[in-house]
Amino acid sequence: MPDGTSRFSLGGKKLHHYMGTSTFANYTVLPEIAVAKIREDARAMITASGTLGVTQEYGRRPLAFEIDHDKEADYDLLQFQGPRELLEQLQRTLKITDGVVRFRIIKLRDGTPAAPDLRQSAQASEQPSEPSDAAEPVAEPAAG
Repeated sequence: MPDGTSRFSLGGKKLHHYMGTSTFANYTVLPEIAVAKIREDARAMITASGTLGVTQEYGRRPLAFEIDHDKEADYDLLQFQGPRELLEQLQRTLKITDGVVRFRIIKLRDGTPAAPDLRQSAQASEQPSEPSDAAEPVAEPAAG
């Protein structure tokens, strides 16, 4: 909660609800197996002392601005609940992990809407549209 209280506990310990978005990039020519290891390690850290909720791998997407001459990065969303120590451990680890360009951990407030599923829009933009030979039907004005 915004005032520091929590509705959740695990084993008698207060849990806070956080959402983390991590950005991974290939600016160091990171092989896919290394990116998978970063994802796996982050999830393992969360499940060791917290609860992993929604996870989405959004795939490669354009960056808002170029970072180290890279215009795209892999985006992931991890929503989790856990104690403050987990948050500190994730921040410390992701800051020093090669291949993590940026990350953001945000505390979710009650009533925050679910994250959109951007995976569908990424797949749609990757597939080339086929030109249609048939003309689109035109709506006729109503008589009246």
